[in-house]
Amino acid sequence: MPINSVPTHIPPAPRRTTTCLILAMGLLATGLFAGSVRGSKHDLSTNYDPVSQQVCMYCHTAHNANTTLTGINAPLWNRVIDRTKTFTVYSSPTLVNQAGNPNGSISVLCLGCHDGTLSSAVAYGISFDDKHEVINGAHLGQKEEWANCDRCHQNIGGQERWWVGQDLSTMHPIRIAYPTADQSAMFNPPPDRNKGWSDVKLFGGKVECPTCHAVH
Repeated sequence: MPINSVPTHIPPAPRRTTTCLILAMGLLATGLFAGSVRGSKHDLSTNYDPVSQQVCMYCHTAHNANTTLTGINAPLWNRVIDRTKTFTVYSSPTLVNQAGNPNGSISVLCLGCHDGTLSSAVAYGISFDDKHEVINGAHLGQKEEWANCDRCHQNIGGQERWWVGQDLSTMHPIRIAYPTADQSAMFNPPPDRNKGWSDVKLFGGKVECPTCHAVH
């Protein structure tokens, strides 16, 4: 080949380069999310138990995640959710749209802990009888992990402040469709009807728990 000539074909980079890049991006994203949760009320990790120093595993797992949450965006969810529970939702004749059952929405992930009642379900043929159990602990397949109990149980022996219960009738409606401009001119139209704003999110066009309460 002449010195000044340009090759007409450049071989593609090895696949491992792409794989490493994707892995690095994933680790970076995981680190950012873990950093935002670390030290918050949702950080259930402990300093005294080396097995339970992980932050993310109390909600997420890399292996054998909960696959029973059909229709709900629950990335690598590490907890069982009792979707047979019934909730009393907020209702009012003045509402443009009515609230729906949170069992079919992302809000049920929050209520899986915050309803204050024990949940029981079966995942991969294993029975989980307690909301304190995770599907996979720091050691995969381990159902129970020591957690920072004070993050949730700040008033042991009395009513916990994080308890919501199954009666949601006195709280902001969830799984409620955000009104369109035709339905009410009092609501600002979001830039994305399905996703809402960058800081106030909608989920399929509906207001859910994470609309106002951002865990990460």
